[in-house]
Amino acid sequence: MKRRISRFICALICCTPIITSAQTSEKITSPVNLYKEGRNLFLQKNYAAATPPLKAFIRQEPNASLREEAEYMLVCSAYELKDKNSITLLRNYLEQYPDTPYANRIYALLAAGYFYEEKYDEALALFNSAQLDLLGNEERDDMTYLLATCYLKTGNVKEAAIWFETLKASSKKYDNDCAYYISYIRYTQKRYDEALKGFLPLQDNPKYKALVPYYIAEIYAIRKNYDKAEIVAQNYLSAYPQNEHAAEMYRILGDASYHFRKYHEAINAFESYLERDASPRRDALYMLGLSYFQTGVYSKAAETLGEVTGANDALTQNAYLHMGLSYLQLAEKNKARMAFEQAAASNADMKIKEQAAYNYALCIHETSYSAFGESVTVFEKFLNEFPNSQYTEMVSNYLVEVYLNTRSYEAALKSIERIAHPGTRIMEAKQKILFQLGTQAFANASFEQAIGYFNQSVAIGQYNRQTKADASTGAENLTTA
Repeated sequence: MKRRISRFICALICCTPIITSAQTSEKITSPVNLYKEGRNLFLQKNYAAATPPLKAFIRQEPNASLREEAEYMLVCSAYELKDKNSITLLRNYLEQYPDTPYANRIYALLAAGYFYEEKYDEALALFNSAQLDLLGNEERDDMTYLLATCYLKTGNVKEAAIWFETLKASSKKYDNDCAYYISYIRYTQKRYDEALKGFLPLQDNPKYKALVPYYIAEIYAIRKNYDKAEIVAQNYLSAYPQNEHAAEMYRILGDASYHFRKYHEAINAFESYLERDASPRRDALYMLGLSYFQTGVYSKAAETLGEVTGANDALTQNAYLHMGLSYLQLAEKNKARMAFEQAAASNADMKIKEQAAYNYALCIHETSYSAFGESVTVFEKFLNEFPNSQYTEMVSNYLVEVYLNTRSYEAALKSIERIAHPGTRIMEAKQKILFQLGTQAFANASFEQAIGYFNQSVAIGQYNRQTKADASTGAENLTTA
């Protein structure tokens, strides 16, 4: 009997730890403890660790009064852990609990979720459905930053600037970010002084020191501070030769070199720019083309300038002019004539038009198959369009040469009559032409007509005294005959 009692006591003693252990395990994994554990981890922002106990709590107590709270923490954890289904989970939560006190924050998290998916219009709609000022200070600032960026991404720079400035005034965390974006917006609005003032302090900022030099250099170039633009570009290319903005820095360096008339350096910089940018800026190609022209590389000058003639503006007009000048150097007069004709057809810059028209007239004169034809017409047109041109005397000399050498006096006289303001050389030629016409009429026994021409030659004046004297003598002799 004693043995039985002894064995029973021993068995009881041996089983006691097992029973105690089971009771302890049940206590630890009870729904209340699971909820507390999950909630504590959630508040500590340990979202990955908080998820399992919260899910276990919901499985054990599907109808518990704390279920709504637990599910809220779960969907928020999914968002924080960048779960690909977080937007769906957040929306489902709102549908299940439309009166949740967390609705405002859920809207904000949904907006942020759409923001990170680059769905900025959807994000804006949800941000505007939330009251961001009711969020905690840190989260409010985070969401305000995303809101401002949404406006910027959707092209509403005015609203973006307002929100960035609002955030900059209240958040030290986003002070530099806001300063950068406000300056960028001012840059896009061509408010360069304000932009430069904001960019300069960010040059040593680790996040922005590889970004802001481009805008600083570009603003200096726009302001024609080419010495400063050159220094910023050179320093940047030394520090970040492979950076994505290196191409633009080579362009700015080429721009500065071009304006300093360092054309060989400009060519090197622009060619480095073209190697890195498949869609180069039009003004860069223009300056590269003119740099080729200035260094005597005429074939490349004509080819490069031909790429910038798509618009109807002064840049295109000057490009055509220098294409024509380049083709002249290459002895391709027909191509030169066509380029000059294009430049002369534009009224963008009247000085360029004048130079182009003159060169076009010369090309016509030198390539014309008719001794008295198209060249006379273009010379007449030039003198009528540009009566006070620096080229007037030279054009007049060409016309006089044609008038007198071709002996087409009637045609020459009609040509002179079409010139509104003939100069001295033209009037001298007219006096001689009238005398020659009088001589021809005399030879043809048309004496009255001869007298008329001689008198007109005399009436012109003292442009050529010898011609006047000869005409006067001829008229007198015929009158007294």
